[in-house]
Amino acid sequence: IKLDAQDQTLCFVPREDIARCFQPDSMLSAMYPGFEPRAEQVEMACEVQRAFSTDGISAIEAGTGVRKSMAYLLPAALLAQGNGIGVGVATKTNALMDQLIYNELPRLAKQLPQGLRYVAIKGYEHYPCLRKMQAMASMDPEPSEDEDGKRRDLARITLLASIYAFLDQSAWADFDAIPLHWSDLPRKAICASSGDCLHNRCRFFPQFCLIHGLRQMARCADIVVTNHALLFRDAASEGALLPPIRHWIVDEAHAVEDEARKQLSLCADVRDLRGELAHLAKGPSSVMAHAIRKAKQVEGGQLITICAVKVEEEANRCDAIAESFFSFVKDLAEHAEKSSYDVVELWVNEQLRETGTWSVVAGTGRSLANHLTTLTDLCKELLSCIDSQESRLWDVAADVKGSCCHLEEARDAVDLCVNVQDPDYVYSASLNRRPDVPAEALNASLLDVGNALNQLFYPRVQSVVYTSATIATGESFEHFNHAVGLDLQEAGRCRSLKLSSSYDFQRNMTVLLPYDMPDPTCGKLYTEALCDLLLDVHEAMGGSTLTLFTNRKEMEHVYNAIHPRLSELGIPLLCQSKGYSAKRLRDEFLANKQTSLFALKSFWEGFDAPGDTLRCVVIPKLPFARPTDPLYLERELRERNAWQRYSLPEAILDLKQAAGRLIRSSTDRGVLLLCDSRLLTKFYGARFLGSLPSQNQLRLSVDDVGAFLRSWE
Repeated sequence: IKLDAQDQTLCFVPREDIARCFQPDSMLSAMYPGFEPRAEQVEMACEVQRAFSTDGISAIEAGTGVRKSMAYLLPAALLAQGNGIGVGVATKTNALMDQLIYNELPRLAKQLPQGLRYVAIKGYEHYPCLRKMQAMASMDPEPSEDEDGKRRDLARITLLASIYAFLDQSAWADFDAIPLHWSDLPRKAICASSGDCLHNRCRFFPQFCLIHGLRQMARCADIVVTNHALLFRDAASEGALLPPIRHWIVDEAHAVEDEARKQLSLCADVRDLRGELAHLAKGPSSVMAHAIRKAKQVEGGQLITICAVKVEEEANRCDAIAESFFSFVKDLAEHAEKSSYDVVELWVNEQLRETGTWSVVAGTGRSLANHLTTLTDLCKELLSCIDSQESRLWDVAADVKGSCCHLEEARDAVDLCVNVQDPDYVYSASLNRRPDVPAEALNASLLDVGNALNQLFYPRVQSVVYTSATIATGESFEHFNHAVGLDLQEAGRCRSLKLSSSYDFQRNMTVLLPYDMPDPTCGKLYTEALCDLLLDVHEAMGGSTLTLFTNRKEMEHVYNAIHPRLSELGIPLLCQSKGYSAKRLRDEFLANKQTSLFALKSFWEGFDAPGDTLRCVVIPKLPFARPTDPLYLERELRERNAWQRYSLPEAILDLKQAAGRLIRSSTDRGVLLLCDSRLLTKFYGARFLGSLPSQNQLRLSVDDVGAFLRSWE
C-alpha cells in the first residue's frame, strides 16, 4: 500500500533530468516511432515538476499538439516511484481515461525499470454489486398476464445475462464499456453503492468484490486515474472514496467548475425520490416485503416485522405527499416564459417565492421534508432492531441503509429549497410542460465553486496541476483562476503558463468571417440566410463538414430545409436528433469521409475526427449562456458586470473548444466558418477572434464563401 505523501519528506528528480527524458534518443523516443522533441512539451513537464516540488498549483493551457498527457504522466510516475506514494490524474471524458489507461500508461510502463502500476477508478454507480446481481438473478418473476409484464421480465433476464457475460471477460468491470438499456431494470438495483455496501459481511468480500478490488488496487498504484465527478465527490466526503492522494493532475480543466458545481449541489428529483420509495416499500419485491419475509425465519422477528410495517406505511405516506408536491412544482411552469420547448429551467427568485403557486409548493415541501425525516428515523429504528449477528438479515440491513442515505439526501434538498434558502446557492425548478411526463426537480446549485474548493479540496492536497487546451481567454487566466478559487490562494502558490501548439495553425486553419450575414437576433431573416449559406458550404466541400449548433430547434429546422437538396447531390447529412446516440453519430461520421453532421453541445469538445474526415467546422452562433439560465440570472442580480465577468469568457472558451475539433494532427488542414456577424459588429468580437488558434482570418461576403471553399479545395 502506498504511503501518504503528507507524512513523508519527498525527494524530487532534478528539472534537467526531467527535460533530458524528452530529448532525442531518450525514453520518449523509444515510446513513439518518429518522436520529435517539442520545446512546449519539455516546458510543461518542467512546470509540472515545479508544482510537485513546491507544493504549488499550476494552471497550464497547452495547445493541441503539445502532447500534454506524457508531459504530466512522466513527472507523476517518477514522483510516485521515487517516494512510494500515489499520484492522481482526473479527467472529464471517458475517451481520455481510455487513452491514458490503454495507450499512454502501458507505453510508459514498458520504459520504466520498475514498470508502472496504474488503475482507473470511477464512482460506485459505474460498477455492478455481485450481491445485488445474485439477488436479482434469483428473484422469481412477478406474476403477470399482460404482454408488457412478460416483456419486462424477459428484458431483465437478458440484461442480467449480458452483464454476467461482460464480467466474465472484463478486466475493469466498468458498465460504461458496454451499451445497456436501463429502462427495464433500475440501475441502482444492481449497482454498487456506498450506502448499502456490506463490506466484510458480504459473501463476495473481499476476494470477489469488484469495487473493493479496484479500491485496493488504487491504494497500491503509482498512478490513479479517475474522473472529475469522483474527485470532487471525494472532496465533499472528506476523502472517503479515494486513497489519500496529495498530488493531482486535473486534465480537461476547462470543465472543472461545472463538474464541481454538480457534485457539490443538491437536487430533489421526482423520479429518483418516488423510485427510491417504491424500491423501499412498494410491492412484493420491495426491501420491506423482503424484510418481513426474512423476519419470519429468525427468532424475535416479530419486532422487526412491526418496524418494517411502520416503515412501509410511512413510505406510502411520503410517496403520496411527494406525488402532490411535484405536481405543484409542475404548476410553476405557468411562471416561465413562453417557449416551444417542453423542458423548462425556471429560476426560483424572490418574486417567484411571493406567488401563491410557490406558497403551495413550499407548504407541501415542508410537509414532505418532515415526513421524510420521520421515515428515515423509522429506517434507523429498524436497523437497530436487526441483530447484527444474524447473517440472514444482513442483506436487508444493507438495503435499508442505502435507501435511508438516498432519502436523507432528497430530504436535505427539499428542505434547502423551501426552508433554508442558503445564499451560497442558486435555486431553480426543472419542469416538463407535458402533463403526462413526471420529470420535475428542485435544484440548489452552488454559486461560488472556487470558494468551496478552497474549503474542501485544496487543504487536503499538496499540489495540483490544472491543464487543458482551453482555459485562458486570450492571454488572461483571470476567469479560470476565479472559477476554481486560485484567486483566493496565498500569493506565490499559484502560477499560470500558456503554451502554444506546435502545429502550424496559421497555415493549416483558415477562419472565414462573412461580414454581411444578418444578425442572429433577426430571427427568420437570419435562419433563411443560414440555410442558404450551409447549402452552399456543403456543396462546395462535398461533405466532411461539422456544424455545431447551440439550439436544437434551430438545428432541426435548418436540417429539414437543406437535407433533401443534399440528398439529391449524394451528400450524406446526419443530425443529432432526440434519441439519437452520440456514439452512433460519431461512428457513422468517422466511417464515411463524405458525411456531414449537425450536432449540439456534446460535440463541441472531446470529438476527434482527424484527416480528411473533417475539413470544415461551422459555428452558426456564438455560444452565449441562455438568458433564462438560473445561474446567469442569479449572477446578473448579484454582480454589476456579471455578463463580462462570466458569460463572455465562458463563451470564448466554448468557441475555442469548438475550433479545436478541426486540427487534430500536424498534417490536418481545414476551414472554420463563423456565421455570427456580432464578431465584426460588437465590442467583444475582437476578444473572440484574438483567442482563436489561427489569426489567418478572412472577411468576405456570404456569396463568396462557396467560391472560396471550392478554390481552397
